[in-house]
Amino acid sequence: MDSKQAAECGPSNLFDTIGVPVVIIGRDFTVEQINQAAAKALGLAPEQAAGKKCHEIFHGTGAPMSECPMRLMLGGMPVEKSEAVLDMLGGTYLVTCSPELDEQGNLLRIIHTLVDISRQTESETQARTALRESRRRELEVSSLLEGARAVLDTTSFEQAARSLFDCCRSVTGAQSGYVALLSADGHENEVLFLESGGLPCTVDSSLPMPIRGLRAVAYETRRPAYDNNFANSKWMAFMPDGHVQLHNVLFAPIMHGGEAVGLIGLANKPGDFTDHDARIAGAFAELAAISLLNSQTRDQLEHERVRAQQYFNLAGVAFVILDANETVVMANAAAGRLLECSEQDIAGKNWFDNFIPENERERTRAVYRDLMLSDSSLVQDFENAVLTKTNRERIVSWRNAVLKDDQGVIVGVLASGEDVTDLRRAMRSADEAAQKYKKLFDASNEALLILDENFKVVEANPAAEELYGYDRKELIGMHPRDFTAEEQNTETGLKQLADEKTIMVPRRKQKRKHGGIIYTSFYSQAFDFGNQSYYLSQIRDITEHVLAEEQGKRLEQQLFQLQKLDTVGRLAGGIAHDFNNMLTVIMASAALMKLKMEKESPFQEQVASIIQAVERSKDLTMKLLSFARREKINVRDVCLGEILGSLKGMIERGIPKNIRVALDAPGEQVINADAVQIQQALMNICTNAADSMPGGGTITIATEAVDYGTVLCATCGKVFDGPYCVISVSDTGSGIDKEIIDRVCEPFFTTKAAGKNAGLGLSVAHGIVSNHRGHLHIYSEPGKGACVKVYLPLAATPDKERKPEPATTELKGTETILIVDDEPAILSMAGRIIQEYGYRALLAASGVEAVEIMHREKQSVALVVLDMIMPGMDGRQTFEALKTVHPGVKILISSGYSIDGDARALLKKGAAGFVQKPYNFADLLKAMREALDA
Repeated sequence: MDSKQAAECGPSNLFDTIGVPVVIIGRDFTVEQINQAAAKALGLAPEQAAGKKCHEIFHGTGAPMSECPMRLMLGGMPVEKSEAVLDMLGGTYLVTCSPELDEQGNLLRIIHTLVDISRQTESETQARTALRESRRRELEVSSLLEGARAVLDTTSFEQAARSLFDCCRSVTGAQSGYVALLSADGHENEVLFLESGGLPCTVDSSLPMPIRGLRAVAYETRRPAYDNNFANSKWMAFMPDGHVQLHNVLFAPIMHGGEAVGLIGLANKPGDFTDHDARIAGAFAELAAISLLNSQTRDQLEHERVRAQQYFNLAGVAFVILDANETVVMANAAAGRLLECSEQDIAGKNWFDNFIPENERERTRAVYRDLMLSDSSLVQDFENAVLTKTNRERIVSWRNAVLKDDQGVIVGVLASGEDVTDLRRAMRSADEAAQKYKKLFDASNEALLILDENFKVVEANPAAEELYGYDRKELIGMHPRDFTAEEQNTETGLKQLADEKTIMVPRRKQKRKHGGIIYTSFYSQAFDFGNQSYYLSQIRDITEHVLAEEQGKRLEQQLFQLQKLDTVGRLAGGIAHDFNNMLTVIMASAALMKLKMEKESPFQEQVASIIQAVERSKDLTMKLLSFARREKINVRDVCLGEILGSLKGMIERGIPKNIRVALDAPGEQVINADAVQIQQALMNICTNAADSMPGGGTITIATEAVDYGTVLCATCGKVFDGPYCVISVSDTGSGIDKEIIDRVCEPFFTTKAAGKNAGLGLSVAHGIVSNHRGHLHIYSEPGKGACVKVYLPLAATPDKERKPEPATTELKGTETILIVDDEPAILSMAGRIIQEYGYRALLAASGVEAVEIMHREKQSVALVVLDMIMPGMDGRQTFEALKTVHPGVKILISSGYSIDGDARALLKKGAAGFVQKPYNFADLLKAMREALDA
């Protein structure tokens, strides 16, 4: 809790119980809070004082007094405790100012503690008068003075209390006594010490004394109380056994904040205690109260001093404190960095003899002496060279302020300095300064503006001209508000720059000459040139960075959409995989039925229909897997005419009737590709073309073969190598603007209205073509349609030279085949099919079972047909385990997914081949035979 918060906790809090006036004042001399003691001294309620200027209600002046310690602190004195003795409120007060800082070391407010020393002064005056009037009071006065000195010279309250007690005992003639403070619960005295006066006393002085008897009277009345017949009084009933015998007693309360907080107890005076003794004891009790307050105040000030020291060491500028003998009392870490040594190496040395160059010593000493002899507390600026530990000279701009003691005597100088070597050396020669200025200023890649004290532009570099769109003559005389698109923030920033002389703004929206909006960051700092003050502003264009941030937010939303599409894709892939397994069973069953059925059977046609339906369903699953995985699933040598033949009908069914599709394709070219994916890519291109012709038009698809040799593609940077088939898709639509033609293949980029298109069509097409080692070029002019050309490598074997499928009789064999698949129906049907063709079938429903069979049958197993996707031990792990048992065995890989990934990796490790699920018996037998005969 800070001081202000503590002050706001209510009248019963610690703030209001402080016995001396305490006032919290803001930086503008406005009273923020006063305690009850201050309110009583002012004669105002706390709420009446709040918001008024301190000099008005305490001194009755319209402005702060010249000796005001707060004014001195705000004028540049060190941010630490300051004291002054002021005549105010009808008396003389010791005013102590303690700063309150935030975590960055900035001054928030100042706490004023007012100690009325009028009585003390009056007491000393009366004592001196009494001394002149009567030698009888010499001992009394000297004791009071000795007690006062103990209060002033002793930081420990217990030590001061002992000295005061001894003086008081000496003056009054009492032989015994003690000093005690009230316990926290207010029920007992906690004894600091007990003096028996040489008389027997067995009471433990460390034990608390209950508040009762004559002690209670002194606490309640808050006045000294005595009894000269104590031995026969009613109070004797409270005396503990073994206590020193008391004949007479006197108790003087120690007051704090209007309450009794302790006692000075005296006893066994030869003769009687008098009212005069009571007044003397009360005076010493007052001194004890002052000592107690001083002790508490010193503790608080020491805490503040330690905290100020921490800020002192963390300051970014150099701080040096010199005493009256020119010796460095303290230096911070920044000063050590400036002088290339540690702050410990600086402290204790003569500043001028050790750290000022010889040719500068006389001048700087003269300034120092003038400060020490001045009667001013104003901050003074000065500039001189310093000498570092490595004998290098650095020019430092200093702000000097004198330090005064409690009596106002100047005892030293506080100097804060900033290294301005580079700036001052640059300004040493007018010609050199001009040359450096032009070279550095004009060559800067960042926009630079120099502003005068009124923030009018007096100079601008070429980068500033380019940034704002004005030439230099136009910029000169302009004001920052002429550029801003955030007027309120600009005015606030200019005020901060004027107050603090520096400002850094990470982001500000500004205007160019013709109204364009840019985002800038800038750093502005005040500097002096000649006898004038200026501001240098360094402005950086961060428009692209800001736009990139905004684009990043849009991409984040698009990524979320892509993740949803990926989820759908995964679902489609899982469905396709399971459907593949069912299709494999249906295909194998139909093939087995056809094999067993007579050629003249009336069911031959139905079985053929089943096989045909399975083939069409197989194409459907291939499309699902293509969507789910975006990879080549069923790669084979395929005639382009086969792809384009079915594509025309698919396109016409999916586009408006007012758009005609013209196919001009010989179709003799053969490519090695996934036919389903190539159809998907061409379908996306045609759909995009149809969207550009809302009023109708024509889509023309044409093909040709080209051979560029080995050249670099200007669009994607990849190499054309060998012959290619070119599929051209042209439309008569609105065309594509030049500004966006390079972006049309980006994911989610679309010119259509929200909800009309996901912006993935051309992106997917581009991905499919690239995945087939192809190229995609787009040419368009607004209003003249567009032409998309797809380049796909031609297959090594032309269509007319492809080998015919082997006859069924050529697929038979007698070898032992181990079939591994986790689907029981596939496993059973595959076993029955190969047995029909003469093979011996061994069936394994898992990788573990396959390894067990291999251990038993490794001498007879000629080939393994291995499914890649299995729970537990998957295809890759089973492959490696089988090869460990029988290194020479041939393994044929089977999967409903692509040959890419694990399957291709196993082919590189020696797998005998790959068969795509769902397979018909001819595909499986052909792959088996090729692997066995290899």
